Amino acid sequence: MVDPGRERALLRTLWLVWAALCCLLPMAAVDPALSQLLRGADDQIIEVFRRITVLGEARWYLVPLGVAAPLLLLAGRRLGDRRAAARCTRLAWALIFVFAVVAVAGLATDLIKPLVGRARPKLLDQQGFYGFLPLTFRTDFRSFPSGHATTAMALAAALGCLLPRWRVVLLALGGALALTRVAVNAHFLGDVIGGATVAAFTTLLVRDWFAGRGLVFGPQAGEKMARLGPPVHSNDRGPVDVSGADEP
Repeated sequence: MVDPGRERALLRTLWLVWAALCCLLPMAAVDPALSQLLRGADDQIIEVFRRITVLGEARWYLVPLGVAAPLLLLAGRRLGDRRAAARCTRLAWALIFVFAVVAVAGLATDLIKPLVGRARPKLLDQQGFYGFLPLTFRTDFRSFPSGHATTAMALAAALGCLLPRWRVVLLALGGALALTRVAVNAHFLGDVIGGATVAAFTTLLVRDWFAGRGLVFGPQAGEKMARLGPPVHSNDRGPVDVSGADEP
């Protein structure tokens, strides 16, 4: 009998290798040409993308999530209405999960950037330099992976875990936001794919960590979370329903 844990580890390893290849191929064949092509794009169109791309900054999500989750946990302990308290507790842990995914993915990206030391597209435009300078903290060599793309895809993947029916839509929106980094010529396509890879891998790891402790995901989620708040009910087929639709 195949060990499910080993099978999942093997599948993730194969997926990571495939994702790495998807990053390397654009670097070698697509990135320079695409960057040169985007230099001739209409300035008004680029300005639209510049306004959109700021939504990929992690602060827009980590700050409100970091404030809302503790408040909801506190409400779950203080509310007299048990059903309302249960909903607050479920929602709080769901927000903590999203916060953890976005934060861990961002930290991983910040660690990878100086190790890789990939030059940003502007160096190709201004100096004709296309390459790497590993182990540097110079901002001009922190192109891979894209932090905005990591945040956008981590947020989409985390929400997709909580809202499976909306997963495709969320990932599509996250991907569109990530690609604005290429449109404004702040990153190469390979950087965006790299950020998406970091986000996906981080989401799987954080989800498994939560599920292994009976938080948010799995049949024991309600029982575990009840220890930190009022009694809650869990969905034994997936993530805990944060909408409260399973309340009697």
